Amino acid sequence: MSPHVQEKSLEMLKKCSKNTYETVILGLPVRHKNSLYNCVAIVQEGKIQGVVPKQNMSTDGVHYEPRWFRAWTKGKVSSVQIGDEKIPFGDLIFELEDGIRFGFEICEDAWVAERTGASLSKRGVDIIFNPSASHFSFGKHEIRKDFVREGSRAFGCAYVYTNLVGNESGKLIFDGASLIASEGKILQDGPRFSFKDSTINFSDIDIDSLRVGRMEREGFVSDEEDQEDPRSIISVKGKSKDRASEMRGNLIESQKKEDEFEKALTLGLFDYMRKSGSKGFVISLSGGADSSACAVLVASMIKRAKEELRDYEILKKTGIEAENFTIENLLTTAYQGTRNSSDTTLKAAEAVAKDIGCKHLHLDVDALVEAYKETVGDALGINWDWNEHDVTLQNIQARVRSPSIWMIANVEHKILLATSNRSEAGNRSLFYDWE
Repeated sequence: MSPHVQEKSLEMLKKCSKNTYETVILGLPVRHKNSLYNCVAIVQEGKIQGVVPKQNMSTDGVHYEPRWFRAWTKGKVSSVQIGDEKIPFGDLIFELEDGIRFGFEICEDAWVAERTGASLSKRGVDIIFNPSASHFSFGKHEIRKDFVREGSRAFGCAYVYTNLVGNESGKLIFDGASLIASEGKILQDGPRFSFKDSTINFSDIDIDSLRVGRMEREGFVSDEEDQEDPRSIISVKGKSKDRASEMRGNLIESQKKEDEFEKALTLGLFDYMRKSGSKGFVISLSGGADSSACAVLVASMIKRAKEELRDYEILKKTGIEAENFTIENLLTTAYQGTRNSSDTTLKAAEAVAKDIGCKHLHLDVDALVEAYKETVGDALGINWDWNEHDVTLQNIQARVRSPSIWMIANVEHKILLATSNRSEAGNRSLFYDWE
């Protein structure tokens, strides 16, 4: 809702349009008659050709788009003032000089029962583009492939889908992916979880074959009484490029759940670190499975970054020289023991740190625990006893570790990775076995 965000978005849109000679599709929020819309803008040869707002808002799970955006009405066409120009705005389709038409389903528009693509297909659209911000969850990519594949079949068109990649605000991870389908077949399934800012995916489409298919099917007969608003068809310069080659595909096999987990988490770690300007991560390494998994994921993140990015890209993205982009420099772990800590957990933490090669510290926090026991015990008149105060005494051992690990994170300008103990919510007896 911030006016600054809207103004900056329009400023960047105008800047991009001046430097663009091909047809390019860009996403941005646009204010129109006291409402804010989630839109795509089409720019070509230094001109904004039109703006298409999203028709369906996502309200399930982590999404609550109606908090910010309004849904656009199907079939409605208007105009919006951008700078000194009035730009077509609404339920638009675009037509190239050689007659090829394209339109849009924007993210949620493809997930609903009455998909926007159904009306686009009856308007003779040859290609549907879908720019999305669809967060990662297990099995979700297969659903995307289903609606892209089925959309191309049911609507008799080519379908091009692209998704956001990276991490936003530490909460959601977007796995990317670009899909191209035609006549009910996936032709291209682009890479997911990439550390790169962008990837390119392309395929050849037989437009004539698509049109013949539509002519043969009863479902694509337009209603003669349905007079389309001529303002809804925007003519743009340019033609499709005939590559005179066969359609080809680059299909990527479905990944195992464990692989998706690793790639999603390492992508999230890398992207949040670079966007926050941090110099790495800090973990209180107890020797248990949770904190050890976090440490291994950081090591895996560093390995993936070096495999996918060149040295100058690492420097550009993180501000860290490639030779310093190591597990030793980017991860600090600390084992924080008390008199009740076991040699087993101590050695487990040391073994993990040694195996991955990170900087590892050993802090004795027993004196801090005793100080809290004395302070609170004196105030409440309590003589501490494990049989009577076991939960309280375990809790202070766990919680007293927070200030020191935060202090290390602050002084080293790193992000603190903390694990939540699921057993605290689900099974109290497991909570007793925290150590």
